[in-house]
Amino acid sequence: MTRATGCCASFAVDNGSVVTWPRAQMVLLSAQSMDAVGIAAVTFTSPDRVRDVLHNVNEDGFESLRPTYAGGRPRMRPE
Repeated sequence: MTRATGCCASFAVDNGSVVTWPRAQMVLLSAQSMDAVGIAAVTFTSPDRVRDVLHNVNEDGFESLRPTYAGGRPRMRPE
């Protein structure tokens, strides 16, 4: 995490994933008693995707908000 400088030095800037914020937003809106259809409209996704994210958070906690993919090309087998 890096610190901002200048006029905005009072908060930290997180260089996290672009996937984490919409998932966290879904959880926040759900905590405010918004239904899956309303959350889907706000986050530009489907209600089924919202339900999947909320189910994963209930099962695995907040660690499920982070993406689990690892980038890169698969290793090639030596011949």
